[in-house]
Amino acid sequence: MVSLESDKYLSAKENLPNGDQMLTLIELQNNMTYTRKPNKADSVLMHPSQNIIALKAKSDGAGCILQVFNMAEKQKLKSVEIQEQVSFWKWATNDKLAVVTPNSVYYLDLNKPMDSYQKVMDRFDNVKDPGT
Repeated sequence: MVSLESDKYLSAKENLPNGDQMLTLIELQNNMTYTRKPNKADSVLMHPSQNIIALKAKSDGAGCILQVFNMAEKQKLKSVEIQEQVSFWKWATNDKLAVVTPNSVYYLDLNKPMDSYQKVMDRFDNVKDPGT
């Protein structure tokens, strides 16, 4: 899986033959400098302008775990568990990650406490995911 969210960064998640998973982050405007790290996330989303990465993984329950890291400062910025699966996610602003689930829309605001997220709205029945 490869994610290209801007002209600055490229992220790739690869499954190695031995079953391990690696996350590769490439800085396109810095002589193609890259970082490789072992990772078990299902999905990866790079910030469009900063060296910040969001990771999504299944939780033990029906939901998922979202974590956001500042790779330049080697700092975890967010870690939340949402009780639904994520259908779509995208950086809405420089400090807000929009998360769409089958039933609701949420924001993860990097300026709020680490384990917090905000429900923005419920989805209308006619725009909910099929089968829900």
